[in-house]
Amino acid sequence: MSLFSPFHEKLVRTLLKNGVNFVIIGGFAAIYYGVSRGTGDLDLLIEPSRENGQRLLNSFQELGLDNGDLQPEEFEKPLFLAFGFEPNAVDVLTFTPAVNYRQASESSQIFTIGNDQIPIISIDLLIENKKNLNRTGPKGLLDEYDVQELTRLKKNLT
Repeated sequence: MSLFSPFHEKLVRTLLKNGVNFVIIGGFAAIYYGVSRGTGDLDLLIEPSRENGQRLLNSFQELGLDNGDLQPEEFEKPLFLAFGFEPNAVDVLTFTPAVNYRQASESSQIFTIGNDQIPIISIDLLIENKKNLNRTGPKGLLDEYDVQELTRLKKNLT
């Protein structure tokens, strides 16, 4: 059984094929490390650059997704892009509160599907990022749960 829905798997494989630099963060990463929970979206932290933005837009076009009026240079600055509906929603970010793309990429873990190697944020940086989201309401409670579970799971890994 795959970690991803068929749509998310196709998206990730297309991003890899087109050379998009990204790291999976958020709920999928928490699930990868063993947190027992669901998620309705795939969160991608991407390298903030014009070239990477162009590769992402090319991937969207290849998948038949609407690029809207997005331009590659918009990916050079802080950007949050949400599209789709649960359970196939996707959030694309060029920033997070506590972790930048370079940090996440350099310490990422690799999840393999077939011949594809998919980068996932390290458990340490995922915990750090979740702690610094400062969300309220149901998402804030889920972040707290993720931090507790990831911390517990991390102890079992060592």
